[in-house]
Amino acid sequence: MVRMETMSGYQHGQGRGAANAAALQHLRTAWYLDHGHRDLAGRGLAVGRACLDAFAAQSVLRLVEEGHRVVVATHNTHIRMTVIEHEGDLGLFPQCYHLAQALGDGYVSIAATGSSGRTAVTQVTPDHPLGVESLDNPFPPLTDD
Repeated sequence: MVRMETMSGYQHGQGRGAANAAALQHLRTAWYLDHGHRDLAGRGLAVGRACLDAFAAQSVLRLVEEGHRVVVATHNTHIRMTVIEHEGDLGLFPQCYHLAQALGDGYVSIAATGSSGRTAVTQVTPDHPLGVESLDNPFPPLTDD
């Protein structure tokens, strides 16, 4: 990634600036994904999904900078606009935290809540080849209140 970043000026001068930026974004995606999976498997920095949230926010912001209007569908803590407190070494900054910081009043968050159905949950499974697996999970019953 360092090589790609340090070559950006040269690539731009050769007329390949856009292609270099796209390649660097793909490389950064793989890097973020690797960190996220290592943490979920208990083998990396305590970053949780924050690295993927940062990537997702950067992707949205890149599209906004190009003049696009974007609707983001995300769930659970990813929609939070505040830092997630935890006991790890790093702060966990959800996707929408980044977007709200960058876009200010240009960012609007709309939340929806489901009352029945199923969802996917991720579980650390050391014996699984990826170290994690996604499982189908029914929503719990609603509480009386």
